[in-house]
Amino acid sequence: MFKNIIKKIPGFRTGKKYKMIIAIIIYIFASLVTLAVVDYGATLGDKFIYIIECFLFFGIPFILVTNVGNVRRKLPIFNKQSIKFNILGSVIVFVIILVSFNQIENLKSPEQKHLDILATQQKDNEAKVEADTKADAVTKAKTEVAIKAKADAVVKAKADAEEKAKESKKQVQYKSAIGNLYPGVILYMKQE
Repeated sequence: MFKNIIKKIPGFRTGKKYKMIIAIIIYIFASLVTLAVVDYGATLGDKFIYIIECFLFFGIPFILVTNVGNVRRKLPIFNKQSIKFNILGSVIVFVIILVSFNQIENLKSPEQKHLDILATQQKDNEAKVEADTKADAVTKAKTEVAIKAKADAVVKAKADAEEKAKESKKQVQYKSAIGNLYPGVILYMKQE
């Protein structure tokens, strides 16, 4: 009896180990998500709504993809053997799921809607703080680069001025030592 039940569960129907491993991982993930969702919600009704959303998001596509209980054969649009009808059916199911999500939002309690708004505002504030922090870091880095560039320019200007002063001093010393033989001609001395 247990083997008959197992053979109907997607991932275990063929008996291939890799499919069973993938199925177990998916089932554990779906269980964890469902347990997390059950804890979320302001009221019991909101918790139930989140479970329905979970089923819409994970369950219906899972059932259609894995064809649990030969469900595609029972749905007229999937019953046809044409790929066009399968794609059309998938699009229709996707639209139905989106519309269902939108309508389920209207069923949430005012407390849950308020909590959702607060959560959204908190996320927006966190994103703004993070963006401001990054902008401040960029501004600080640009300021440090500008200050370093100014300091380097000042150091270079001082070094250039000192070099000019040394050259000028050498020229004056040399001129005074030998006199000015030719006006306008500057002679340089090599120092060893």
